[in-house]
Amino acid sequence: MTITKGRSAFSLWFAGETVSQLGTSLAMLGWTLLAYSVTHDVRAAALVGALRTATQIVTVLPGGLISDRLDRRSLLLLDAGVEVLLYGVLAAFIVTDVLSLGLLAALAVIQGACSGALGSVRHTVLPDLVEEDELGEAVARMQTRDAVIATLGPPLGGVLYGIGPVVPFVSNMVLSAMEWAFTTRLPRRLGTLDRERPTEPLRAALFAGFGWLRRSRGPDAPATRAHRELRGHLTRHRAQPAPAGNGSGRLACGCGGRRRWNRPRAGRDARPPGHGTLAGS
Repeated sequence: MTITKGRSAFSLWFAGETVSQLGTSLAMLGWTLLAYSVTHDVRAAALVGALRTATQIVTVLPGGLISDRLDRRSLLLLDAGVEVLLYGVLAAFIVTDVLSLGLLAALAVIQGACSGALGSVRHTVLPDLVEEDELGEAVARMQTRDAVIATLGPPLGGVLYGIGPVVPFVSNMVLSAMEWAFTTRLPRRLGTLDRERPTEPLRAALFAGFGWLRRSRGPDAPATRAHRELRGHLTRHRAQPAPAGNGSGRLACGCGGRRRWNRPRAGRDARPPGHGTLAGS
């Protein structure tokens, strides 16, 4: 049973999520460019990007466990607040010209941890905001928006960085503040208090999650077996011959082949006018 339904809640969430994704996309290229401008070393710039990405990957699994145990609205507010503070500090370091590689790497690690641990909450809260029969449409809108932002955001961020190195990060700070404002209008006690909380300790659940990832590798992994079974089913389906009979029509679907209407021959397989046979060449 969910507690938050209605278009107004979804609209608030969608607006906050949109400005958050846009801000992240605008600053994505800026991290590497800023690291290079500080160090004039390509390897150092790559190191900053790698630290940010690696931290994000490592913290995704703990973030999912946290989102199942705590109020998701509070986690969304925490995520937006940390982003505002982090990018505000980064902008101040840029303006005062005190930024070093160590400071930039530390901020990149904090941003990656915040994005990994709290970023997944934005998506897990979606089923609490829409009706079950509207979930597919909501996910489609979200994916369309993400594709547009992922395409246009980094080039626009590069243009903003060309105007001034601080501009994309200040833009992200402002957009994160907008996300925080939208999130404050969401209903309280969102997402977890209306359903049974996990009783397994967080540490045990974390190790169980890593164990599942380890077991999900190799030829006997569940995902690999499912893919193999689906491929075999499709192969058998394509290999089946078209059923013959005297019905009004016959449909044979070849893999990638054309379809044509075969006119019935006189004295054989005769059909009334207007009927034919559809066969794959």
